[in-house]
Amino acid sequence: MKHSILIIVILLQLPMMGQIIDNQTDVSASLIYDHEFSVGVNANTSGLALFVDYSKALDMSSKRLYRFEIAGINHPKEYKQTNDYVIGPLGSSPKPYVFGKQNSLIALHVSRGKKILLGDKAEKSGVEVNMLYLYGFSLGLVKPYYLDLIYIKDGINAEIFSEKYSDANKDHFLTPQYIFGSSGFSRGLNELKIYPGLHAELGVNFDWANYSDFVKSLEIGIRSDLYYKKVPIMLTESNKAIYAALYFSIEFGKKW
Repeated sequence: MKHSILIIVILLQLPMMGQIIDNQTDVSASLIYDHEFSVGVNANTSGLALFVDYSKALDMSSKRLYRFEIAGINHPKEYKQTNDYVIGPLGSSPKPYVFGKQNSLIALHVSRGKKILLGDKAEKSGVEVNMLYLYGFSLGLVKPYYLDLIYIKDGINAEIFSEKYSDANKDHFLTPQYIFGSSGFSRGLNELKIYPGLHAELGVNFDWANYSDFVKSLEIGIRSDLYYKKVPIMLTESNKAIYAALYFSIEFGKKW
């Protein structure tokens, strides 16, 4: 509940925070480009994401920012392991898997916000510093997590079947000795369920591109996804509706 209140407060306060900083920022005479486009990779404490940014100048010190992103969101208690005590068909090795995982969560983020200049480049080799905030929608896509399970026939022969969790196979699904490994990401893509929610980010961006019409930047900050109900990712751990994370990203692009 405390985390829910915190995320809601952040979502409500982001536009106000941006306005306050915007009013206090000195106008930069060197900001001569109206548009910016970039692509990047985001590594965070909940997973990885790929994103596209587009921004348009509002004035000499701020830009309207739009971000489109696809992100994998992991439960904080999940970790990969390997069953080293079994051998697959034709001597194949076991594959990594997450024990107790029922579903995978993929999120599509559509966000808008502001990018506000805090410090312009003093020279060509300098660094431009921007504060940014984003808020928008998170479309959570929940996919069943499939495991390759080992079944013993006639007490001797073994067969492997790719299965998702069910009441019928729960003894196998939750027993490490019967798990050969993950069936792969593509399994279950035709069984997606939708969990709508909200997304927010607050960060600081450092652009050190040598040429003023290019983007080459690092970004650090916090981000969160808030869904309308708990997302059933794990069977053996408590699930939740809020996923907050610290993030680090790198992006490259063009200004014009």
